[in-house]
Order: sequence, then structure tokens, then C-alpha cells
Amino acid sequence: MSRWNAMRIWLMALPRWKQVLLSLLALALVWWTINALFVRLPIRSHAMNEYTNNMQTICVGRYLIDMPSQLNLQSTTQSVNGVQIERLPKQLAGLGSFKFEMDEAERKLREDLAKLEFSGIVKVSQMGENGMVIVYFRQSRKKRVVNIEAYTLKDLTIYKLKYGTTADDIEPATKLISAVSNVIGNRDNANIPTTPGLCIDGGFISGKGFDQEKVSADFEERNNAGFGFSLSATYAPDVKNGEFESRIDRVERQKSRAMFNEAFSNIKTKRNATITLVGT
Repeated sequence: MSRWNAMRIWLMALPRWKQVLLSLLALALVWWTINALFVRLPIRSHAMNEYTNNMQTICVGRYLIDMPSQLNLQSTTQSVNGVQIERLPKQLAGLGSFKFEMDEAERKLREDLAKLEFSGIVKVSQMGENGMVIVYFRQSRKKRVVNIEAYTLKDLTIYKLKYGTTADDIEPATKLISAVSNVIGNRDNANIPTTPGLCIDGGFISGKGFDQEKVSADFEERNNAGFGFSLSATYAPDVKNGEFESRIDRVERQKSRAMFNEAFSNIKTKRNATITLVGT
């Protein structure tokens, strides 16, 4: 006699109320098992569908990326050939407002430098029709650092450019900043360019590019202030395949260094994949 037949005979010999009780217990066990599986293995497709049903195309650096519309752009940093570029948030009413803003920028810089030893402005000059360049020394850790700040107006939007150099290279550094300033164009971040170029915050640099370009963007979920991520795009046409260090490789390298062990010990790689992006 098989075990199954023996168990069936045993169950049929039980009183009716015990049979009902065992049936209810079996159903309860099945119900509990199903719920436990849903807790351990939740259905994520609904959450992903909510994100991916409404996508938006954004331009970061030289790449077009489709992202969920629930993500808002919080901040962007960019540089070309070491020249840092920042779009100032104030929208001007005209050229008179630009002159006022430039006077204020120079005044504030003079006040800040006056608080430091061996620091001061070397010269202030015009840059094109709607631009200004300030060259100044700043004392830093017993060294005098040369900084060049430039402001340029494009369609009533001010872009600030900054570059660090040495006293012997002020002239070529000033020419570099002027060259970068000349190719910056105004652009709304929601507009996707139709010609090759570099997308920066509120701007666009057309053409094939400089020797090195870096753009980083930080995003935050609209309804969840605690969730966000950053995206970094680096363009270096002269770097050969295999010589460029990816962000993942850089993190792994830093984790192996003694001084970074504690800071990077909790970083875990959840997914690593290679994708192809559409470039501009």
C-alpha cells in the first residue's frame, strides 16, 4: 500500500470535524505561502512601467539620453579644456543690466581679495562686445595662484568662465577663455540640438569639440527628495581605447587605497552594463 493511500484511509477514518479543521489549516498554509512569496519576490513591473511610460529626451554633454519625466535636473557642472563654465541664473533685461552686473562682480571680487594677503586684481579688460575678463592673484597655502574669470552675455544670459594658470601663461590662458566664450550659445535645457555639439547647462557649444570636455548632471525624483542620481559624460577624442578610466574602475581603484577604504567600503555594484548612446 502506498503512503498516499494509507494517508487517505487515515484521513477518512477521522471524525468529520477533524477533516474540516485539517482542510482549513491546509488552505491557510497555502494562502500564507503565496503571500510570503509576494513579499520576498515583489512584482516590480508596475513601478517600472510608471517610470518608463512617460520618458523625456535630454542632452548631457554630447549624448542624448531618454529619462523618466519624474526626474528633475538639479545642477550641472561643465568644463572644456579646463575652463569651467557656469550659467548665472539671473535673466537680464538688457545691456545696461549686464554692465551693472559686471561692476558688482568686480566690486565683490575686490572685497574678497582685500581680506587675503598677497592677493589682488592684476587687470580688468573687455572681452569682445559683451564680455569682461578679470585676472587676479589669490594667496592659497603659501602659493600665489593666478585665476582668470570671464563673463560673457549671450541672449541676455550671463555665462561665467573660470580658469587657473600661472603668471607666465596669463596671455595664452586669456586667449583660451576668449575662444571658449566665442562658441557658447544660449539654449533651453528642454531643447534638443539638431547639429553636433556639446550641451551645457542652459547653453550649447557647436562643433566637433575641444581636446577635453566634461559635463556632470545631478537629477532628483520630483516626488521623492531622497532619491536621485548623477550622470557624468567625458569626451576626450585623443584618448585611445583602453586608456580611459571609467567611473566604476575609478571607484574600485579608490576602494583599494587605504585612505579611501572606510569611505568606499559600503559601495556595492548592483548592475554593470555597456550601452550605446546617441551622440550629438
